[in-house]
Amino acid sequence: MTISVSKTFSLTSVDALILPAFSDDLSALDIVPAAAEAAKSSYLRLKSNDITPLIVDGRLVVVLGLGEKGKLTRLQWKRSIAMAVRYARERGAKKIAVSDAAVAGEFGISAVSIIVTGAVTGLLRTDLHKTIKEPRPEVEKIVVVSEQRGASKAASDAKIIADATNWARSLVNMPANHLSPTVLSEQALAAAKEAGVKAKVLKKADIEKLGMAGLMAVSSSSGEPPTFTIFEYMPVKGQAPVVIVGKGITFDTGGISLKPGSDMHHMKDDMAGAAAVLGTVLAAARLKLQVNIVALAPATENMPGGKAYRPSDVLKYANGKTVEITNTDAEGRLILADALIYGEQKYKPCAIVDIATLTGACVVALGSELAGLFAKDDGVAEALLAASEETQEPLWRMPFYMPYRSKLDSPIADIDNSGERGGTSISSAIFLSEFVEKTPFAHVDIAGPSFEAKDKAYQGAGGTGYGLALLLDFARRYKGGDE
Repeated sequence: MTISVSKTFSLTSVDALILPAFSDDLSALDIVPAAAEAAKSSYLRLKSNDITPLIVDGRLVVVLGLGEKGKLTRLQWKRSIAMAVRYARERGAKKIAVSDAAVAGEFGISAVSIIVTGAVTGLLRTDLHKTIKEPRPEVEKIVVVSEQRGASKAASDAKIIADATNWARSLVNMPANHLSPTVLSEQALAAAKEAGVKAKVLKKADIEKLGMAGLMAVSSSSGEPPTFTIFEYMPVKGQAPVVIVGKGITFDTGGISLKPGSDMHHMKDDMAGAAAVLGTVLAAARLKLQVNIVALAPATENMPGGKAYRPSDVLKYANGKTVEITNTDAEGRLILADALIYGEQKYKPCAIVDIATLTGACVVALGSELAGLFAKDDGVAEALLAASEETQEPLWRMPFYMPYRSKLDSPIADIDNSGERGGTSISSAIFLSEFVEKTPFAHVDIAGPSFEAKDKAYQGAGGTGYGLALLLDFARRYKGGDE
């Protein structure tokens, strides 16, 4: 699918036009007189997400209601565009134009970026394993109708980020029997080669040699060997990189501490963090950003069996710290700890951020749309929150309450991997911080927003790609805390 920007517009050059308008400001409808005329009747509905189809000169005009002016958020704008474009596609439109006239004054050039983001991510098919005989309509071209200066650059950049997001989503959507840790690494290497990113994969022997105790333990009962994928994008000489770490559990049964069966099929999404960090570096390289970023993606399955690691095991990490295992379903933090140690010691970064589908407790606290941000360093936290606002990826700062460290006390080791119940999303973040010595650090828990179990009007079921745009914008604005 291609994206273009045009200041002028001819309805006959496309199959459909998306024409957004506010209920209390109809001026954006003026580019299609028939739509402006329809607004005078009660036929046209302009409450938020209302869709009114019109046929004008043999073309579909989708009038998209935005509600009252001044109340529209960027996230609502993105979802509304995605919904409208999907609506047009299902009615056979292959070339779709979208006007930014209604919101250019509200969001400026971001209006264009969000149109592209909403359209590209909204149109990703997630039901590819269904045997559907009849051909399904696919969109070939999106034309953004905008008079704003810089619209073409904004659209081009947004397309790069949206494509990377869809790449990450497609990995999350792959069934576990299609996406092993090895396949995840192979997919990553192929994408890195195309994007010009320096990449390598540590195999089981390398992982063991480096003393990555968590990754070795969690993978011990899987028939699939673990991998540790590294992406390096370092265009700026002498600049300390931002290191981003993503959890890559390609399927999580819970191990010996077995999960309930009811929702276990969703546990193919437990590598969403790994997909997000790898996709972030791909996007950075294609955008030619002048910021150094390193992505680390430890990957394994977590399976029960005769060779599985057990509650009561004690692991010794490369930094000398010992961990008592009391719950094998608290495995994500174990492999993230390996990556945090490796990332800090090897790259001497200006900041480390991990992103992971880590705790159900965070979903209970924040629901399915908000990710939880845990950080002791205010500079990192503020940059992430600013990035959240810019990218429409909702983030909520949670308390980093150090007295909860006592919940992780172990009578036989330095720290317990699970600890006492209550406040477990907080204690999990504290656990991770134990493996970062000096570097400003943040943990982002994406257990809620990483995956949609059912189709939404604005996107198909499956991985959402949450975190990629967030991390990219964070790296761009943080740069060692200088800005």
